[in-house]
Amino acid sequence: MSLSPTRQIAQRIVTRVRKSRLLSVASALAFTTLLSLVPLLTVVFAILSMFPFFFEWRDEIEAFLYNNLVPATGDVVKSYLQEFAGQAGTLTGLGLAGL
Repeated sequence: MSLSPTRQIAQRIVTRVRKSRLLSVASALAFTTLLSLVPLLTVVFAILSMFPFFFEWRDEIEAFLYNNLVPATGDVVKSYLQEFAGQAGTLTGLGLAGL
């Protein structure tokens, strides 16, 4: 009994996804991406906190982050980002280069 072409394609896709561990690779990529955003945001907020004329940009970045998060987590992240932005301005050049 032969399968229809559509079912054969679907079966091949499922087999290749399982063999290549696509879900594991995708989850590792997502985790690495999120983990790399923390140092990037640290550097961005440190630079924006050093110069008063960048405060408007910092507010826009914060608003972008809040608007693109799940509403329930937005308030928690907002409080952490405000605390973080205040402390990022105290980073020295050496600390900033280390990040």
